[in-house]
Amino acid sequence: MEKRIETYANKYYFTKDPDWGDENEYRIIVRNSSSEHLYVDIDGCLEDILLGLNYNASQVDVLKMSIESFREKPSVEQLILVNNNFMTMPIST
Repeated sequence: MEKRIETYANKYYFTKDPDWGDENEYRIIVRNSSSEHLYVDIDGCLEDILLGLNYNASQVDVLKMSIESFREKPSVEQLILVNNNFMTMPIST
């Protein structure tokens, strides 16, 4: 497994499709043999959350709970298709 991680880490974790080239993002990768969960405080790091066309609406409440404690709440929008045009619809948090 270690060899596979070393071989493919760059491709899978640090390569970005050119379509997303204008986005600023950070990826956090933690390799930990412990079974304990790791908490990473991302409050203030997210400006916007864009939910895809196929995002399961039943998961919106889980998303809201995940960001309810944030001091700086990101905007949340759902991508929708209207008359063959992509638009975003705000989701209230």
